[in-house]
Amino acid sequence: MAREGTLAPDWLTRTIEVLNKADLLGDVEKVPTRPGDVVISALNGEGLPTLKATSDTRLSEGMVTVGYDIPASDGARLAWLYGHGEVLTRQDRDEATHVTVRLRPEDRARFERQAFRPDDAHPAGDWSAPSTPSPMSGPER
Repeated sequence: MAREGTLAPDWLTRTIEVLNKADLLGDVEKVPTRPGDVVISALNGEGLPTLKATSDTRLSEGMVTVGYDIPASDGARLAWLYGHGEVLTRQDRDEATHVTVRLRPEDRARFERQAFRPDDAHPAGDWSAPSTPSPMSGPER
């Protein structure tokens, strides 16, 4: 299929080969693999933590971790971050909610374009006030 052009050129980097039924051979260690394969047994759960960790790593590749202080009165912006990213931490305070969130770079740019515009530049129905960037608004580790 790759030769025929029906698969994207980077399909291997976006694929996790999962080999199930390891229980039939005794355990996951007895299954012959190639680099990048994940061996599991859906019957007894062996290898599932490795599959989860591999999936999490693959899904978060290329994402950036940033921090924002969202005004307490602005649930729409907070909801947007939950809907478009992975909120890693949340600290609710009287005036603002600090969130650390992992976003795709394009979603970060989109959020910041909307969130940090001057108030008079917001069209009707848009966010009512800009977010306050926290001191940690750059990449966090």
